[in-house]
Amino acid sequence: AWMTTKIFIEWFHQSFIPQVRRHLRSHNLPEKALLIIDNASSHGTVKELTSEDGRFTTLFLPPNCTALLQPMDQNAIRLAKLFYRKSLLAHILSSNENSIVTLLKTRNLKDAVCLL
Repeated sequence: AWMTTKIFIEWFHQSFIPQVRRHLRSHNLPEKALLIIDNASSHGTVKELTSEDGRFTTLFLPPNCTALLQPMDQNAIRLAKLFYRKSLLAHILSSNENSIVTLLKTRNLKDAVCLL
C-alpha cells in the first residue's frame, strides 16, 4: 500500500481523532487515546501525530518487531502466499497456452483473487 506522511497526518487529525472522540463520548469514557503503529517512515513523528491538547497521541513500535507483535504476519499471510503460488503453478501447468509469459500477461486481478 502507498501512504504518504501528509495523508497519514491528515487522516490522524481529520478522521481518527474525531471518530475516536465521538466513540469515547458516546460511551462516557475519558477522551484520551493512544494509537499504536509500526515505524513506517510514512507515519511521521509523534509530534505530528499528537492532538493539540495532547490527549490523542501515538506510540511507535520498535523497528523489526512487526512479525513478533502481529501474529497475522507470522503465519496466515505466509500460508496465503504459499497457497497462491501453488495454485498459480497448477494453473500454469494445466494451461494450453504455449508461452508462460503470454499466459501471465493475460491474467488480471480477478484471476489472481480466484486462485486464492
